[in-house]
Amino acid sequence: MEKEYLRKWGFKTGMFILIGMLFYALTPNGGTVLYWLLVASAVMWLIYERNKNKRFDLAKAFGLGVFLMFFDWFVETYGLFLGQWKTAGSLFAVGPVVPVEIMLLCLIGGTAWAMHFPKRLSWTYVAGDTLIFATFGMLGEYLMQLNGLMVYMNGWASAHAFIGYAITWLIMSFAWYRVLKK
Repeated sequence: MEKEYLRKWGFKTGMFILIGMLFYALTPNGGTVLYWLLVASAVMWLIYERNKNKRFDLAKAFGLGVFLMFFDWFVETYGLFLGQWKTAGSLFAVGPVVPVEIMLLCLIGGTAWAMHFPKRLSWTYVAGDTLIFATFGMLGEYLMQLNGLMVYMNGWASAHAFIGYAITWLIMSFAWYRVLKK
């Protein structure tokens, strides 16, 4: 396993732990601040990645952000119509359910993540990223529930969120390496 993978996984894990600690410190009254904390974190990460990768094709990276934003909107809207979850506390929702802050998070974070991927596809790296993304996505949703920003219904549980995030990450990796990066 490459040292670069371990460094990147450590960076993401540390970043997500820090965000989780901030979420937890603000619980149960974090409210909309938690959404904006996620957006601010994504902006800082994009600035970091852009400064590190000045020659990177930002338009292609932005394409992944746009893909993730629309994919998330579809999944969240579909989940609402199936009666599995709902969100609350947004500045305003786009469509029937998706907080605009989450759409911004997907757009900005997806762009930064594209710049963070290794140049060549590595299934080892994708597997590690998938585990990190799914774990902290699930924990983030749990903290959002504690703050009244998300409600699970009709048997939906954190384990389902973990699986959903894992599938999302695998689809996002495929979209980057097999479609957008070419």
